[in-house]
Amino acid sequence: MKKHKVIIGLGIVVAIVSFSVIYGIIMNRSEDEAPYFESKTTNVILSSKVNRLTDAQEKSFYKLARRAVKLATREEDNDPADWKNIKDYSLYIEKSKEKHQYQFIYTVKTTKPIQVKVQYTIMIRLESKYLDGGKAQIKIMKFHLDSIE
Repeated sequence: MKKHKVIIGLGIVVAIVSFSVIYGIIMNRSEDEAPYFESKTTNVILSSKVNRLTDAQEKSFYKLARRAVKLATREEDNDPADWKNIKDYSLYIEKSKEKHQYQFIYTVKTTKPIQVKVQYTIMIRLESKYLDGGKAQIKIMKFHLDSIE
């Protein structure tokens, strides 16, 4: 009888641990999803007044914005500019009317040799609703250097 209780107890423990692991994987994956991915309406997602992102999503979108600018500004030898002295300054994100498309207004600030702010407007199309920590596949639909201060 004791043997059956031990086996049942171990089974319950294994089931609880398994459920916890699966739940954790699902929750982490959903935290890194692009909001309004299937939407056909315009929504401001991130601005100086609005933040509809989790910390993980915000970090992923900053990485996507930086990646998009690097891809769009590659030089002829296919090496991006040196970004060691370039820091994120601000990011505005708006979901466009097109499915899977987002508009970024991304501002960076150089730290050396002189301080300069550079602002870009980028329209990207996400290939998947998962941001994958900023490594999601993207297609740059529009790119424009707006200003240098």
